[in-house]
Amino acid sequence: MKANAKKKTFNIIMIVLIAVIVGCGIMAVGNLKGWFGGNSESPLVSGAVTGVANMERSSVAYTLDENVPMQAGDLIETKNDSEAEFSADGAGTLTLGNKTEISIETCRQGNIKSTVDKGEIFADMAKASDGVAISFGSYNAKPSEAVFSLSVQEGSAVLNVYKGEVNVDTGNGKTGIKAGRSLIVSSDTNGKQTDDIE
Repeated sequence: MKANAKKKTFNIIMIVLIAVIVGCGIMAVGNLKGWFGGNSESPLVSGAVTGVANMERSSVAYTLDENVPMQAGDLIETKNDSEAEFSADGAGTLTLGNKTEISIETCRQGNIKSTVDKGEIFADMAKASDGVAISFGSYNAKPSEAVFSLSVQEGSAVLNVYKGEVNVDTGNGKTGIKAGRSLIVSSDTNGKQTDDIE
């Protein structure tokens, strides 16, 4: 009898421990993916994803889904023939083209800063977007009610403005790139960057 009672108690303890472990796992994943609303007020939220896009948060990588609130420190990567769209602080949308990598540096109301490491983005910031900044190389771009695209490849970058104006801090001062103009950046073999506006 005593042996059966001990066995029964041991089984109950094991079931409770397994339930606690599973619950902790769900909480950890849910916290990373934003299931519990801790970052539901994020001004940058993923939209439609075509093909395969991945994100990394707190050194954990998983597939990017729709309606995921972004956080500072997130890394996003689109694969071949893929696109991912984001809603940015009510100011417009940001679309990542295929084979694009960006990192989110700052993500709070009125202050979204991301860095494009490689690839192409299309930004429709037709509404006031003073709090949105996009960095590439040593350049920092701030759109002002603008529609533009940015292509960052190894050793070069091209920013095309289609509507409005994008203010770019080149490190040597700020330059306004108006609609119909382009900023072309190239790097020499020593990594020194030069730019030209066309």
